[in-house]
Amino acid sequence: MFLRRTKKAYVSYCPAEVVTGVTQYPEKLTVEKIRHRLEDLGPLRLNSIRKLWASYMTRHLTEPEINLLQGRVGKSVFMAHYFNPSYLIDLKSRIERGVKGLFAMIAAVTGVTS
Repeated sequence: MFLRRTKKAYVSYCPAEVVTGVTQYPEKLTVEKIRHRLEDLGPLRLNSIRKLWASYMTRHLTEPEINLLQGRVGKSVFMAHYFNPSYLIDLKSRIERGVKGLFAMIAAVTGVTS
């Protein structure tokens, strides 16, 4: 990881089950189909999704880890000089547990499972 003054790096994570579900979906998924599905669910703001994710993930990750994954890497001395991502060995498994739990909660609330 490199911390730069002008550019931020963002980390994206998606569980394998989501990738498999999308690639094996019986009909071809298009941006238009996804847009219609989201419109059926009602008003949705990406900022709200980001806040929901961050709030839920506090059960599984620390605040600096959440900030790192959301692209908000602090300019503190610690983050700039001492933070070492290799110390986050179990980060992937904790993200996975959190994301799966969040998906299950959303499915239970919305009734949307696929």
